[in-house]
Amino acid sequence: MTEVWVGIILLANQLGGILLDKEFEKHDDCWKYYITHPHMERVENGIPTTRPVMLFKIQTFGLGWITCERRYKLNGNRIDKIPPNVLLPTPRVRK
Repeated sequence: MTEVWVGIILLANQLGGILLDKEFEKHDDCWKYYITHPHMERVENGIPTTRPVMLFKIQTFGLGWITCERRYKLNGNRIDKIPPNVLLPTPRVRK
């Protein structure tokens, strides 16, 4: 079975603004796409997380948390709403 990875974007300015952006064949390809994307800039903020997630400044959207996850883990799960017990760290953008 071929693994499929998806890029998931959670927009910081819109709770519930979750996008399944794109599918990839490899985990590394997923991260490389976002890190090198011409309309995204990674924001270093030093907030520890328990998940592999990065904060980006996304042109036209603002700040967004991005992670790459296996597609099969999303089957049957609703991702259009953030569970109430999930706390997202407040982004701190350094100028």
